[in-house]
Order: sequence, then C-alpha cells, then structure tokens
Amino acid sequence: MLCWGMVLVIGHRGAAAHAPENTLASFRKALELGADMIELDVHLSSDGELVVIHDDTLDRTTDGFGPVSSMTLSDLRELDAGGGERVPMLREVLELIGGQCGVDIELKGEGTAGPVASMLRRSVDEGPFAPGSLLVTSFNPIELMEFAPLCPEVRIGILVEGVPEGVVEVGGHLAVRTIGLDHRFMTEEVVRECIRAGFEVHAWTVNDMERARMLIGWGVGAIITDRPELKWDLSGGERGG
Repeated sequence: MLCWGMVLVIGHRGAAAHAPENTLASFRKALELGADMIELDVHLSSDGELVVIHDDTLDRTTDGFGPVSSMTLSDLRELDAGGGERVPMLREVLELIGGQCGVDIELKGEGTAGPVASMLRRSVDEGPFAPGSLLVTSFNPIELMEFAPLCPEVRIGILVEGVPEGVVEVGGHLAVRTIGLDHRFMTEEVVRECIRAGFEVHAWTVNDMERARMLIGWGVGAIITDRPELKWDLSGGERGG
C-alpha cells in the first residue's frame, strides 16, 4: 500500500515523454522507470466500454477523427494511437499494472463515474489493488460526486484549471482527499493553505527537476510528470533493474 505521507512521482499518461501517451507502451515505460503511480484518462465508447484516451476527440492522438463517444470499441481498436499502439481499454491497463504501482484515474468523459466505480470495486475485491493504491480525479465535480458513494473506499481528488481561487472551499464541499493544481499557477501560499485545510496537493505537469524540488519544498505531496525518472533525481537514488 502506498504511503500518502510521502512525495509521490506519478507518471502522466504513463511516461508521455518516452512513448505515445495513454498507451500500453507508455504504461510499461512508466513501470520500468519506477513510477509510484500511473495517471491515465478515461472516456466511454458509444457501446459503453471504458477506453483510455485524454481528449474527447480522436484527432490529436490517433489517426482517426471525431468524438470518442461516437465510436464503438471495435472501431477505436482499429486506430493507430502512435507508433502502432492501439487505444487501450481500462481493464487492460489495470491488468498490465497489476498492483505494481498505484493508479490515478481521471474521469474525463461524461458518465464515466459509475462504470469506473464498478471496475475498481472488482479490482479491490478480487485483487490485486488495495484501496490505498487507487485515486480517482476529475475537473468535473459532478462525476466525483457520483463516484464517491459508489466506491467510498477509493480516494477522490479535484483538479483545478488556472489560478486556484476558492479551491479549499471547493475541496471541502466535495470531501476530496487531494487537490491537483497546474504547477504554473501555484504559489507557496496556496499550497500551504491547502495543506492546513487537510488536503494533499498534487502538482501537474512538472518536467523540470528544479521546479519539482521547489514544489516539494512547499509541501506538495505528489509530482505528476511526463518523465517518471525524475523520481531518481529527486531521491538521489539509483534505479534498479
């Protein structure tokens, strides 16, 4: 089980600096680099399958086009998500990770809360994930409010765009465990305010070691990065394997 009092290094969309984002190749690379957690994004296909992709359209990250929600799983699987990789299902990603590290699932698409809750309950009940190794986040408070009572053993976190005005009040209203902030808009005062209110602060997306060290000095609990190997630079240790 993860220790939430430690600074975590979370692989953003896997290891997006090294492999096509949100693909099995990217998640394998994040595992290889020793990420404490892997962050990913989920949408629903038109036939109700949970698929791992960031945008609500296919244009940027695949050779397809149009809304993800308009495509069946079979259609999505025909697309190239970069380097010959395919758009993976959430179930496949959880099987790949298999409890080797934690998982941070961002609810991107509308209606994803219920299906994700069902899948995570099975993952906890049947293994190999402990509830403390899972985190569900979203910019959409409605999805978080729907998810929370369906899977109360899994922590939830709110993500905030831009300047984090009123973030402590929002977090308290939603009863979240973590607050995810864009590091470019973070100040030490904001971080300290969140910590005093009982929240763990996650900073995204941090790819510079010196910036990461500064944020950790402010009390940030997790660094979300395209380069999970920052973990070894920050700790001064050596990566095994």
